[in-house]
Amino acid sequence: MNYTVGKISNEQGFSSNSHTGSLGQGGSVMEYSYNDLDHVKWDKPKSKAVPAISVYAGADKGRGILLNTKVSASSDFIVSNEGKRRFLELMSDYTGYWARNGKMELRDSKFKRLQELNSLFLGVSAIDNKFILLDMGGEFESIFIPSYSLYGGKSAYSVKLPEQSMKVLDFQVLASEIISKI
Repeated sequence: MNYTVGKISNEQGFSSNSHTGSLGQGGSVMEYSYNDLDHVKWDKPKSKAVPAISVYAGADKGRGILLNTKVSASSDFIVSNEGKRRFLELMSDYTGYWARNGKMELRDSKFKRLQELNSLFLGVSAIDNKFILLDMGGEFESIFIPSYSLYGGKSAYSVKLPEQSMKVLDFQVLASEIISKI
């Protein structure tokens, strides 16, 4: 059977209803919400859904980009593939700082939360056309900064990035890497 809404079509079916749920346990439970039509790009009438989708999670799940004063320690997305799920944090480097300096700074609560939830971290450097994908469940060389001026004097961690970790931004390579780490 072929399901169609306007010019969007899918043989497997899809839902325009919002789905909500939670992932994790104890103090690490995250709520999420998503809609099938928000996350799949349909190129032609006989397209099928890709096996992995992203789901809005954390403070961003019900709105667009937040002001810097409203950012939370929660991850932005939940990515899934073949029944497995991981949180994914998305950050941008607009100046090329990460590649130039081999490090990045994260608010201390964000860094700890990403590690606690074994999240993936996706950093995109548009100016360099590069990306970095880190498994935050691993070990990182980091330095605690008690008061970091760019975060309004709040504490942060300076995280040393693994050598050769910045890669040319190619969406097929990026998608493959994300799927391999789920």
